[in-house]
This record gives sequence, structure tokens and C-alpha cells, in this order.
Amino acid sequence: MKRAPDNLDLSGSLPEIHSMGISVWDPIHARREHVGGCWEVVHIIQGIVRLHLENEVFQGKSGDTLLVPERMPHRDEFPLGTEFEVLHMMFKWKDAPALFPRMINGNLAKLPAVDKQTVRELAFDTYDCFKRQRPMWWEMTRACLYRLLLFLWSASRELDFPRPAGDVAAARERRRVLIVGAKEYIQAHLGQAVTLPDIAAHLGISACHLSHLFSEESGFTLSSYLVNARMKRVVELLTDPKRRVSEAAYAVGFEDPNYFSKAFRRHFGCSPEKYRVRLLRSR
Repeated sequence: MKRAPDNLDLSGSLPEIHSMGISVWDPIHARREHVGGCWEVVHIIQGIVRLHLENEVFQGKSGDTLLVPERMPHRDEFPLGTEFEVLHMMFKWKDAPALFPRMINGNLAKLPAVDKQTVRELAFDTYDCFKRQRPMWWEMTRACLYRLLLFLWSASRELDFPRPAGDVAAARERRRVLIVGAKEYIQAHLGQAVTLPDIAAHLGISACHLSHLFSEESGFTLSSYLVNARMKRVVELLTDPKRRVSEAAYAVGFEDPNYFSKAFRRHFGCSPEKYRVRLLRSR
């Protein structure tokens, strides 16, 4: 696959934005072959699609991102009766042809889950900037889109030039350190109303990235781990017959006794009071 040279000069070259927004596509219109005058970034929020570009067909599903070159005939095919929602960005950029091979979508579909999550975050950061229209909003939005496009190029390029074994090992170690750090933070702050953003801020990463990373590495969500850790600790506290249930709840970060009681029932299938009776009888 033809690649852009590493020393490609992109200084002072930001993409020109034509339009941007979240939309639900019309399956009848989209299935007709059409040609756009701009490059298009299509981040799929919901649904599946088969993108026909020249003689190639690319599959896309929720969480995937597709790139359509300007003036390239294409059609989008997705099941009738299903909702196909996308974050759609149209832009012009003189450097795009040098960066992106015409069939880059094959690599974009194979990106690892953590890279796809980063693409999603960058895409919505760009859209958020576009919507807010702060002072200098136009230049900021162009810069955000520039960052997104460079990440798409870099991430897809790495699939053709795999990282050295040492880099892969370092990335795995970094993921392990983040997971351990999240668990340690939870254990150290069980008595507080710990939230996902709190843990992510402590680790120096985004909440969305931490949630995805934890689920991918552990097989269950960070929220589930937090609930399990709290319930395990509260059971230890309930073995003390002198401690009130509300005190045990407060000690593990539940500020509302009623909410704690409902959460406890969902977790153990009975009230905290009944569970304590069983615990004390079994001792």
C-alpha cells in the first residue's frame, strides 16, 4: 500500500470545513451512487453499512469510521428498516490525497478497539468545538479536525508497519498499570462517592478511555467493579452487630440509605438487615 513519506510537510495546512453534524441517513437516497465534492469522515454511531468505493466494498458498524475521498463515486448500503446514525464531516484539504490511500478503509476497519475509541473521542471533540462557536471557534474546529485526520493516518499506518515487540510490551504494561491504578484508587476511596471521572482524572486519562480499557481488559465494567468492591466491604462491616446499616452504607460511599438498600437488594437478593441476620447466624 502506498504511504505518505515520514517527512511530509504539513505545516500551515489545516482542512477547510464544509459541513458537520449528526444525521440519520435515508437508505433509499444513500444506496444510489453519488459523488461528493468534499472529503468525508463518516463515524458510525448506530447501525451497519456496506460502503462501495470503485471496485471495493468496505463493511462498517457502530464505532467504526470511514473515509470517502472527494469526487469518488460511491454508494452506502444498509438494511432497510434499520436506523443508520452517523457523525458526518465534510471538508477540503490539499494534503489529504498524499496522506490517505484511496482504500484506507480496509485498515480503518481493522484498528484495535482502543484506537477506535480514541477516534470516537477526537471526532466528538471536533463536533463539540464546531457547535459551541467560541471566539476563534472556526480555527479551533479546523485544528481539532486536523488532529483527528492525523490520528487516522498514524493509526492505520501502524497496521502496515507493526510496532517493535518492545513497544507492544510497553503498551501492555501501560494498560496493566492503569487497571491496577484504578483498582487501587477505588480501594483507597471506598468511603467516598467515587465516580468514573474522579478515577480517570487521577490516572490522567479520559473517563471514556478508562471505561473502555477496563471493560476490555477485565471483562466487566468499572462501575461493576466499584459496586462489587463496595458490597464486599459493606458485608465485612455488617458482621459488627453494633454498627447500624446506615453507618455501613456511609462508610462505603453511599450517601442515600434508600438507594443503598435498593442497590444491596439487587446485588444480594435481600435487604441488608436480613443479610446481616444470616451472617451472624452462620458464625
